[in-house]
Amino acid sequence: MARTFPKLPTLQATWAPIYLEPVLHSGEKITAGIAVTGSNGETMVVPTLSGKQLSCIYGEKDGGSLFRIVQLTLDSLSEHLKESPSILSWETPFSGMSLGQHHETVGDDLLAVAKIAMRFSASFSGHLTDGQHIVSADAIAVNAIEDDRWPKRIYEAVVSEKPEFEEYFNRTVAIFQGAPASKFDFFGKRYVSNFGRLIPSPRSLGRMRSSAKAKLWDLARLREAPGVKGNITALEFIIWRPRQDDMAYSEGEMKALGDTIFELQEAAKAENLKTVPVHTVAEASQRIILQEAA
Repeated sequence: MARTFPKLPTLQATWAPIYLEPVLHSGEKITAGIAVTGSNGETMVVPTLSGKQLSCIYGEKDGGSLFRIVQLTLDSLSEHLKESPSILSWETPFSGMSLGQHHETVGDDLLAVAKIAMRFSASFSGHLTDGQHIVSADAIAVNAIEDDRWPKRIYEAVVSEKPEFEEYFNRTVAIFQGAPASKFDFFGKRYVSNFGRLIPSPRSLGRMRSSAKAKLWDLARLREAPGVKGNITALEFIIWRPRQDDMAYSEGEMKALGDTIFELQEAAKAENLKTVPVHTVAEASQRIILQEAA
């Protein structure tokens, strides 16, 4: 009988740790995150330190300050990787944060590579908590991937309940003659929506607000596209936001988030559109299903 060998991983990937130097110029470094890029163009940044851990080591005040620096640094790297697939071309925004040596490897997917990287370089990642339970390295990496898969997760949730809706996702429409076609996240027979996220960190919120406004503009102009007028009964922008009591963000950051959502809602209202904040994939998917069926 011929022996069957397991299939080897085919995804080529690069990963690197992001270091925190708690005491500047001391040389002491702690792995605060892992960045991974794949040959398929996918990227992810995984945190490996929690605010609780830093507060236990350095005290509530200093630990909290260090954690915010870590968060902002990882946000900066995430935004960089959306525009450039190169980890090495990123520049840290803070003294005391640095990029470690990069490693080339292969894996089944980014999640597999991230899990290996965390186990090799981040001793604290095995003891992260969500406030009540121990969070495994696997769960941390999964959450990081899911954050970057928001539109895909909505698609999966809707199609699992309504397979016939699959054709309505990621449709393109030429709004004006001769202009490039615009992509719409969901374009059904009666209902059209675009999706977005708002993360209250200072480095992310402005960029996400600009993206949200562009998606609102596309929805507003869609009414002018040939053959659309009269067929669509509702156009909405579905946007994820953290819950108001999310302890990961400061009072000031949550206020900035609230102001941004109000601004987007007013902009939508002026165009006879609606901005719908949600907290979960389930909320978003049920909204789409009910609106299309209305």
